Amino acid sequence: MKLMELVKQTSGRVYGTQGEIAASEFLPQYYPDIEKIYGTPIESAWGGAAESLTFVKFYAPWCGHCKQLAPIWVELAEKFAGNTDVQIAELDCTTNFEACKEAGIRGYPTLGLYKNGEEVTKYEGGRTVDALSSFLKEQAGGELETQEELAHAAMAYDGLTVLTDDDFLPTIEAGSAFVKFYAPWCGHCKKLAPIWDKLAHNFKDVDVIVGKIDCTENDKPCTRFKVNGYPSLFMFKDGVKVAQYSGARKLPALTEYLNEQLGIETEEETHDGHDEL
Repeated sequence: MKLMELVKQTSGRVYGTQGEIAASEFLPQYYPDIEKIYGTPIESAWGGAAESLTFVKFYAPWCGHCKQLAPIWVELAEKFAGNTDVQIAELDCTTNFEACKEAGIRGYPTLGLYKNGEEVTKYEGGRTVDALSSFLKEQAGGELETQEELAHAAMAYDGLTVLTDDDFLPTIEAGSAFVKFYAPWCGHCKKLAPIWDKLAHNFKDVDVIVGKIDCTENDKPCTRFKVNGYPSLFMFKDGVKVAQYSGARKLPALTEYLNEQLGIETEEETHDGHDEL
């Protein structure tokens, strides 16, 4: 039986990239105390994308070993907060007895790894952040990046303009600017960070500003331009917002979009579109 089928009407919690969310398809409940740290929509977390992993802690609040594991589990969730290929989850078996019974839970805590909602294996190793992280990376084929690794990758590129309340309008008032409005706790923003920095690097010799602004520290531009979700990608020309990007958050798509906005013809566009006989 799939995990999502077991918990779709329960009150378990999911940690990942956008805030903690109750494990209910029908009545999602946000927990504001940790919303800015981690979390992911229940449909994707418990049901899982085809290649995503969900690491679940089945526990009971009265369990001593569960209490010892609790801060470690939160640290693990924070460590992988920027990676949408894995979600860290927990389910309280005292309020979700049937779900835990169907999942074969016989002791607390039990740690189970799921892929696309199906159980892959039970974890039996050490209960440290390093041991749990190594397990996840091994199960993902060694290609699972932590938040720190994603941030390090972003630092490898230059050409990015970091904007603030004070310099935002003066900076974009003339010419073209492509700006990312973001929040540091936002999982999708973390995922986009290295891609955005690479985009800035690739356009550093072009007459355009590729910038970013942290809306948690600089609320004036974010309010002025009605940012209502993160990340928001706006195109400006001479200080006026002319478009909001809504395409794929991949480097080729962003590059194509920015070239179009700047009127830059790529090599492919210079051909007439006909094959030679």
